Amino acid sequence: MSASGRIAWHPAPPVSRWGSVVFLQGQDADEVLAIVDRDCTDAAIEHLAGFDMGEETTQAALVDGYVYDTIPTGPLDRTTTTIAYALTYNHDHGHVSLLRAHPEPRERKVGGAAARTAPSRSLAQANTRGRRRG
Repeated sequence: MSASGRIAWHPAPPVSRWGSVVFLQGQDADEVLAIVDRDCTDAAIEHLAGFDMGEETTQAALVDGYVYDTIPTGPLDRTTTTIAYALTYNHDHGHVSLLRAHPEPRERKVGGAAARTAPSRSLAQANTRGRRRG
């Protein structure tokens, strides 16, 4: 009877983290905020997804510390999500941010013990040299 308090038909939420793709403020954000107003948030996400360089973006977020357990928002920010991205924006403060969902790596067994793998710092730094953050 210990399972009687659990809801059986709800699967556990997917475990993921959010890595920053781009953060824009001021005049740089005005164009994207205009897209949100004129078209929709999906169009703004599509526009900002052009900043996503795949693994290079992931490594830069890891090295720079822009990876979050939850979507970072302020009290006045608006947020919308798709399967892969989260857009946060604030007209009053003039900023927009696009984050990409990163599934947590599953633990794998190595020699009978669970081990987690992480990229080496030197490899991550090599992948981000010369990258300009928007």
